Amino acid sequence: MENNRPTLHPALMIAAASVTALSLAGVGVLTGVLPFGQKTADATAHPQLAAMAQSAMPTPAGIAPPAAAPTPTVAVNVNNAPAHVAAAPKAAAPKPVRVARNDSDIEVYRSERAPSQIRTAAPIYDQAPPICRDCGTIESVREIAKEGEGSGLGAVAGGVVGGVLGNQVGNGRGRDLATVAGAIGGAFAGHQIEKSQKKVVDYQITVRLEDGTTRVFHQDTAPAWRSGDRVRIENGSLASRA
Repeated sequence: MENNRPTLHPALMIAAASVTALSLAGVGVLTGVLPFGQKTADATAHPQLAAMAQSAMPTPAGIAPPAAAPTPTVAVNVNNAPAHVAAAPKAAAPKPVRVARNDSDIEVYRSERAPSQIRTAAPIYDQAPPICRDCGTIESVREIAKEGEGSGLGAVAGGVVGGVLGNQVGNGRGRDLATVAGAIGGAFAGHQIEKSQKKVVDYQITVRLEDGTTRVFHQDTAPAWRSGDRVRIENGSLASRA
């Protein structure tokens, strides 16, 4: 009894032979049997065949695919200082800060915020008003009494009255002495009475001006000013100032 085995198509046999040859070539390159330059040239000349050989080549057990290299982290030093600050101080260089990571140690620069310069406005002082040289304050008010001048009429009248009164005392020689004494005393008393009746009262007002000087004003009548009142000199006299 004959066994009829199915025969492979010639195209499949050629493809299997090609895959086997490429696989052997890849193993030869990995083991160092075939030179690398020849593989590069063949891969360049036949990119499709090189791709098929690489896909068909089995990965050797125990050899892990190379891990992707970690991408280094580069920190950008950002200067956050304001751009329009006049005469801003130069910011200090950032210090490196070491950050611990699982895969590798990478020195990362932390950007330190530059201290912003605070510009304070200059203090504004109120200007003193101009000095008023005719303005001042009442410093004191004094009352000064001045005796009047005697005209002599008081002495004459006092002498007559005193003589009459003295003549009424005693007899003879004593009466004459009493008359003379009464006349003299009456004349003196009459003169003093006349001076007191003509007494003049003067009010002296002292004003301290704003420029530091003082002026004295005299007034016959009692003034309405008190110490501490603010006044102004107008036409030689004092007037109230608000």
